[in-house]
Amino acid sequence: MKNFAFITLIVLSIGCKKNMDRDLGEGYRLIASQAGDPAIVFGINEPYTGIVQGSILKVAFDSKFIIASQRPIDSIPECTGKIPGMTKKKCREAFEKSTIVKYWIINKKETMVFDENSKKYNNAYGPFSIDQFKTKRIELGVSNNLQLP
Repeated sequence: MKNFAFITLIVLSIGCKKNMDRDLGEGYRLIASQAGDPAIVFGINEPYTGIVQGSILKVAFDSKFIIASQRPIDSIPECTGKIPGMTKKKCREAFEKSTIVKYWIINKKETMVFDENSKKYNNAYGPFSIDQFKTKRIELGVSNNLQLP
């Protein structure tokens, strides 16, 4: 476990927002988003550039890559705004019960460029299913030592 660190976050234990700010190296940080959920951002000071917005479950990183698991709130039907009568409380309850998990890989060594068509950064790969994630990490050369806790 040399040269890399692990940070485990559980979305439901966000009570320590003040302590959530973590340096992931090369200008990347794990912070509490405006909604209070963990997010991966780029930048030393605010305003940060959001890379993976909110609901980060687990993060691992080394000198080249950040890998993360996420429960994207927009994948929860009760939270999309398309169900009549849905409240924030009901959305949060559905979110907490959800088992949907997506995965991301961020290459910290690539120059970050925003793509207007995809609305993503070129060095942030995802969201992926677990099988897509495993395939992409091999393609990108992510070390097998780098594992999500």
